Amino acid sequence: MSITIRTATAADARDFSYVVCESWKAAYKDIVIPEEMEKNTDIEKRTSVFEKRITSVSDKEQFLIAYDEDKPCGICWTRQSCDEEMQGYGEVVAIYTLPECWGKSVGKRLMDTAMDGLKSQGFTKVSLWAFEGNSRARCFYTKYGFNFDGTYKHSEFTDTSEVRYRMELV
Repeated sequence: MSITIRTATAADARDFSYVVCESWKAAYKDIVIPEEMEKNTDIEKRTSVFEKRITSVSDKEQFLIAYDEDKPCGICWTRQSCDEEMQGYGEVVAIYTLPECWGKSVGKRLMDTAMDGLKSQGFTKVSLWAFEGNSRARCFYTKYGFNFDGTYKHSEFTDTSEVRYRMELV
């Protein structure tokens, strides 16, 4: 693998969406019901959303995309937390890699790049949410240094619970 990570542009929105949709299909196949999976993995809708979001990116937000040569293989989106309880925190909104990249350090490299970006934006603490049933991701977050803080919420995407993780940036 020859991985490069860079800031995504609006021209990357389809590749960004492709990674999100394909990762959802693999990672959440036993968590998300088929109707919700279909709704959340519509690449045309996702592409439209990401084109707008990436185009209007704020100074406390970053969209990263990883390529293996010319093939998209991972994404990470971070921002200042919108959660009132988490004022002053950076937030990992999404981090996904294609299933064929799982266990090959693409996620770690994306997370390292994202954490460097959050630090440079002045954040000293980071949070993220994960589906409660997504044990693979939860293990990755714990191994990376995040800690489950005991907080649960109902997902805005599907009929399942999410759990919150936090980490101090050092």
